[in-house]
Amino acid sequence: MIPLETIIAQKNAVLALFGGDQCNVCTAIKPKIEEMLHMHFPHMHFVYIDCATHPETCAHQCVWSIPAVKVWFAGKLSGQWARAFSIEQLRQHIQRPYTLLFS
Repeated sequence: MIPLETIIAQKNAVLALFGGDQCNVCTAIKPKIEEMLHMHFPHMHFVYIDCATHPETCAHQCVWSIPAVKVWFAGKLSGQWARAFSIEQLRQHIQRPYTLLFS
């Protein structure tokens, strides 16, 4: 796996979903997030990090509960959500910086 920090440095827009196979919510929202990115934000890079497989990455990112989402634009953390959030909240948060960066 390519280190998350490397991906953030190389890509202009990154959304990371932190989850796990034992998390039903994580497995349910992953395809919804992927669909949202495909439809609305095609230049945003999606990364899924399984916290059971890569606990050091989750700890380094201060992810202590799942599901969690973090968004970076131009290497800067733009937003983060954990446990209770909606796909629409993510879409609304991403819309403006994404448009400014890619239009």
